[in-house]
Amino acid sequence: MLFHVGLRDSTHFVIADLPGYGFAERSKSERDAWAGLIERYLKSRASLAGVVILVDGRRGLQDEEAQLIEYLEHIHRPYFIAVTKVDKLTHAERGKVVAAIRRRVKGEVLGVSGETGEGRDDVLRKIRALVRFDSVPSQGDTPQAATAGAASDPTDV
Repeated sequence: MLFHVGLRDSTHFVIADLPGYGFAERSKSERDAWAGLIERYLKSRASLAGVVILVDGRRGLQDEEAQLIEYLEHIHRPYFIAVTKVDKLTHAERGKVVAAIRRRVKGEVLGVSGETGEGRDDVLRKIRALVRFDSVPSQGDTPQAATAGAASDPTDV
């Protein structure tokens, strides 16, 4: 699913919501079939500025999410992790979950809550940093060679 986003500061970008890992209500074989499609998208889409990985704070980083992170690091695709539903955790639990994820990954880890708005500004700042660009790479560019950037045509995600 595609979401066209415009922020108050005139930052515009498109979010491609990819099928979820773990709790997607589909069979394992269907989720496995998605994996190849998702990997090709993540590797070949030059206009993909980065990936936001949503991790449910109540369950922590799952193996499938860790594998995705390993793949993103392998292809040099920028990412960060938004640990969701932190409002459902005590302050001590929140700290433990975020610290445990930080120990396992190289990317930035932010705690967020859709309910309270906690972490919202941090996530928007990080997205803005990903989508700001001087030039848009062509589809032939690899993620390693491409300047991080958003699509010049909002339908090109």
